[in-house]
Amino acid sequence: AISAAYDETVVIFEMGGNSSSTTSGGLKPGQIDTFTMNKGDVLCFASNGDVQDISGSRITSNKPVSVVSGNQCANVPGGVPWCDYMSEMDLPTYSWGKEYHVTPFYGRRKNPMIRIFAKEPNTRVYRDGKEWFILPKTNGQIDNGYAQLRADTLNPRAIVITADKPINVVEYNPGQADDNVASDPFQMVLTPFEQYQKEIVFCTPGAKTRD
Repeated sequence: AISAAYDETVVIFEMGGNSSSTTSGGLKPGQIDTFTMNKGDVLCFASNGDVQDISGSRITSNKPVSVVSGNQCANVPGGVPWCDYMSEMDLPTYSWGKEYHVTPFYGRRKNPMIRIFAKEPNTRVYRDGKEWFILPKTNGQIDNGYAQLRADTLNPRAIVITADKPINVVEYNPGQADDNVASDPFQMVLTPFEQYQKEIVFCTPGAKTRD
């Protein structure tokens, strides 16, 4: 879902996904469409069936927009129950970084699923300092424009993901059937180490306490 904050916003959508992906409007991976939006307009793209995906799509615009991605019936990983709604605000590429900390979800017996997106071509990705794989493109189909994999196949642990160029990392909590631990799927866009803050001020409303 793309939301416009200004009139005459030109949005270019380049389709990503997997080999079977098609949007409800008929776009296939690699195809491009252009739209003109005004303040308050919302433009939605959705896959047209099960096991389809539009991850790896590139959205560019001449004015600022917001982008929210999600799934109304997510099985994480694919084929593993249970179907649940999830969504998250995406980060613009200028805020991506080269170091991310992937932590296990409390109580889960397996490491989470992650997706990694590259800002520049031929990006080398490392796991705990050792080269893991290379992303040849900046958008497009899975295993070419982005990677989807489990953070590690061993016991749950904290993992450091780094790259030689800026990347974006999204962490996914698997469905209950993944390890028979009661939990529901959700996605979480990770903050890169470069965006960490040393101080955070919390503003709280005044409250009266009882004697």
